[in-house]
Amino acid sequence: QQTNIRASKLLAKYSAAIGAKIIYISTDLIFDGKAPPYSEKDRPNPLSFYGWSKRQAELAVAAANPNHIIARPAIMYGPPAISGTSFSEWMRDFWQNQKTTKLFTDQFRTPIYAGNLAQAVLELAEHSFTGIIHIAGSERIDRYQFGLLLAHRLNRDEKYIQPVQMKDISLPGVRPADVSLQIDLARKILKTKLLDCKAGIQAAYGNKNKQTFLST
Repeated sequence: QQTNIRASKLLAKYSAAIGAKIIYISTDLIFDGKAPPYSEKDRPNPLSFYGWSKRQAELAVAAANPNHIIARPAIMYGPPAISGTSFSEWMRDFWQNQKTTKLFTDQFRTPIYAGNLAQAVLELAEHSFTGIIHIAGSERIDRYQFGLLLAHRLNRDEKYIQPVQMKDISLPGVRPADVSLQIDLARKILKTKLLDCKAGIQAAYGNKNKQTFLST
């Protein structure tokens, strides 16, 4: 809570004091998953503490600095630049150790390659736009199908991917079933093309030595 809300509010306050724009990176998890796909005009209703804290940070940033952008990305994938992990790296680590990943067939997102997101954010930094914008991949997909695409790209055996439903797994907290994002606004104002999963995975893992410039 201190990081997501208090620190974000302070950064927004200090940026306003020097006349600078602030770009706050939020999340798709501010939505409850009941009425996808979500546009920037849809009302947030987070189900988790994480989603709630990110929504409160959005409000704090907007109140502290009128010259703001609230960027809401979907779940990110791709190799980290320095440290950290991502959805795709979690799967790759399991497969390298010949462990099975259980992936939901009934939980949907609009995943975005971290490098693609970084390009969009850098473009926004130079843009006159202010307000809320959704930045996501151009494809709605469940976690299982995404896993199959990644396994194919990495030449991994599909036997290490087990399809499951959300009801089959005991998880802490409530998870939304579908927080797919609409990206009509981003497509309208950005030159950066937001990739579908196949193109994004190719960009992320087409060259095994290639790395993103955004840690996830």
